[in-house]
Amino acid sequence: MDARFAQGVVEYSQGQTVIDGLEARLNDLAQSVRDQGQQFKREELRLLPVIRLESLDRHWQFYARQFEAWQTSLSQASGQYLDDATTLGRRKTEWAAPDAAAEAAGVPQALRDRIAVVQSQLAQAEQALSAPLNKLLQLGERANTVEADIQAGRRAVTAAIDYNDDRLTQIDARPLWESDSRVAAGA
Repeated sequence: MDARFAQGVVEYSQGQTVIDGLEARLNDLAQSVRDQGQQFKREELRLLPVIRLESLDRHWQFYARQFEAWQTSLSQASGQYLDDATTLGRRKTEWAAPDAAAEAAGVPQALRDRIAVVQSQLAQAEQALSAPLNKLLQLGERANTVEADIQAGRRAVTAAIDYNDDRLTQIDARPLWESDSRVAAGA
């Protein structure tokens, strides 16, 4: 049973279409976020009309939702690999005890050879699992950068909206009726 499990893990680890799909989605999202982030400088954002700023804010919210969906997919994909790694570790430990006991108890060589074969298959499955796990870790690291870019974009737009809101409460010129001296004198 453990030998079949190890073989299944090796086969599953070699088919990385899920990971490749996650990588493609992250690349697309990262490019869109990068393009959106380079569209305006922070100083330019303050000069945009509020309607445009609100539109930009909705864009950043959309990217945030897309990123959350991507993270959910990453968690689901990682879960299977992590479960397999945990199970392999547990089974390797379980097969180490009979191996040591078999030598001490004088178990026939054929049985000890079978134990060694199963241990070898479990080690191979662990090795096969390391490549997809490594790729998932790399995707997670890249995702951190994309998430930081999304948060920075949202903060920049929010700051520009707040700046415009603050400007609405400031008096930048005297009232119009006070600016004409004739009106003020009552003429």
